Amino acid sequence: IYKYPKLIGGCIWEWADHTFVENGVPKYGGDFGELTSDENFCMDGLVLHTREYKAGTLCTKYAYQNIRFEYEKDILKITNLFDFTNLNEFFIEIIINVDGVKERKERLSLDIKPKESKEIKIEAPEKSGLATYLVCRLIDKSEREIGLAEFELISHEIKEENPSDNVAILDD
Repeated sequence: IYKYPKLIGGCIWEWADHTFVENGVPKYGGDFGELTSDENFCMDGLVLHTREYKAGTLCTKYAYQNIRFEYEKDILKITNLFDFTNLNEFFIEIIINVDGVKERKERLSLDIKPKESKEIKIEAPEKSGLATYLVCRLIDKSEREIGLAEFELISHEIKEENPSDNVAILDD
């Protein structure tokens, strides 16, 4: 989508699921026994009929975020996908989690003009565990997360013993 400068990308067709709640159950075309239904109504919105988030909401947030994070060999490349806004209007958080525990957190204000990129070196954590992740977030001045990416830095395979070595089958 970024290859073609005049391509605007996908547009949101259905914001909310088109359902009607009857006795606490969301229903749609064909659920009411009506004769004129083609049984092809929409429950494909980005939010539920109650306007609560669902998986598609978060996927869309990721697809539409105006920042791209790329990580390779200790280098984090940050690309500003805004058309008119410098990333110095936001904070970039760099978090390293080791086995689900936050080991390091850094908040940066980077001067990255629209459609430009900047590379920063990410030091490997001193402590490593079974799973070490780099989490990158774009945060606005109101402390809302508007961009997110996560990269696996270190992953160790857990080796299990062969269960047949510890099991004996006894005949009665």
